Amino acid sequence: MTSTNQTTPTRWARWRGLPHVSIGILAVIVLGSVFGPILMPEQSGSMSLPDRLLPPGSTTQSGATAWFGTDALGRDLLLQVMEGGRVSLILTVITITLTLVIGTVIGVISGYVGGFVDTVIMRFVDIQLALPSIVLAIVVTGALGPSPVNLVIAMVAARWTAFARLARGSTLSLKKREYVDASRLLGKPWPHIIRVHILPFLKAQLLVLTTLEFGSVVLQQAALSFLGIGLPPEIPSWGATISVGQDHLDTAWWISTFPGAVLALLVVAVGFLTASGEGLPARSRRGFTFRKSLQPIKEGTP
Repeated sequence: MTSTNQTTPTRWARWRGLPHVSIGILAVIVLGSVFGPILMPEQSGSMSLPDRLLPPGSTTQSGATAWFGTDALGRDLLLQVMEGGRVSLILTVITITLTLVIGTVIGVISGYVGGFVDTVIMRFVDIQLALPSIVLAIVVTGALGPSPVNLVIAMVAARWTAFARLARGSTLSLKKREYVDASRLLGKPWPHIIRVHILPFLKAQLLVLTTLEFGSVVLQQAALSFLGIGLPPEIPSWGATISVGQDHLDTAWWISTFPGAVLALLVVAVGFLTASGEGLPARSRRGFTFRKSLQPIKEGTP
């Protein structure tokens, strides 16, 4: 018993810095994507054929340094990565917000009302879950055409079921609590009961699921742009840049490598941040309160 107590802190000590490293990586990517194109005078959309396929660190004819190199049209790759990150983050936040709201509302109504309504909604959810989300997103985007609005619609349509199932399962448990029965006996309407006694207790679970879905949405968005059915060519995106760079892997490896590396860092950082908040012992998470928020609800707690 003594040896176990001594080895457990050592085993988890290696994880203590992960949340801070993950936050640092996310901060660099977010700040670079938001403010990078504004602070740098060059524009990634401007083409310069004499500067095409310059390796990283080269100097362009305008005197600027292309830290990530240039693409086949002479555009600064660093600026493309920054602008693609800004577009990706904006669309991801919009997608996650709509998915969270739509899925939670449908799931809570299904779980609270029950009966025929619950059966119909859950059967529809089961049918949709039988299809991979990326396949459904490809079908919707292919039918609507490439545009930011259509891309968000496709991803929301493909991913709302996860939030609906989580909200429905938690609602089924919460609506049996004594304080919920007391509210019904007092004549409180069901929207009031859901808003006061159910939704507040879903925040922790929905927060964890939102963090998990963030990386998946970014990857799915990049995959659709990589296939050419996500965003139009005139809008910068990581997936489109990686797709264009695959034709120059032998001579210009940096075109696909740098956007792919930034995309991988973003997804891995979000994954580590989620793991450090949800799965690690409390003593190895300085300042993170996921575990405390995920404690089971006590009977009779309003």
